[in-house]
Amino acid sequence: MRTKPRKTDTYTGFIPTIACVRSLYGNVKSIQGPYYRDDGRLHIVLYYGHTNTPRTKTVSFPKLLVEYKIGRRLKVNETADHKDRDFTNNELTNLQVLDKAEHARIDAKRRLPENFICPYCGTFFQLRDKKLADATQNRKRGKAGPFCNRSCSGLYGTDVQNKRCNTLEVVAVTVRHTKITK
Repeated sequence: MRTKPRKTDTYTGFIPTIACVRSLYGNVKSIQGPYYRDDGRLHIVLYYGHTNTPRTKTVSFPKLLVEYKIGRRLKVNETADHKDRDFTNNELTNLQVLDKAEHARIDAKRRLPENFICPYCGTFFQLRDKKLADATQNRKRGKAGPFCNRSCSGLYGTDVQNKRCNTLEVVAVTVRHTKITK
């Protein structure tokens, strides 16, 4: 797997000419970039209008490449997708047009249910979806739990306030993901 590029790295792949960009985006005066964003993705800046009062538009570089490849702007419900899921691989053969709903379905990650033991009463229970996400965030914030129900959580809180027990050691929640399949 590639390492994330730095902002100062230069892109050495294919870059469409100003004429190609004008055919897609109208009266573009100049193009700047492509530049690496902080997350490692590429974008370009299009400059319109008079040089004293430039109007700019930032465009995803893979989107521009896909639009160049198909010869038109993407529709509102379309998006550029990397076939190999590596957003640093901007080869024309690796890019495709997908419906946004289909793209979201392909890339959606579902959290698998996780089994826990209540730290207060010792009961086995399972968390999924929002409750699992909340438990993960609570652990990151250094909060105790997860508890099997509100009653155990409340009793634990009362015991800690009244110094009947020590605070629990926080253990990280391991989250597993699965891809959605048809």
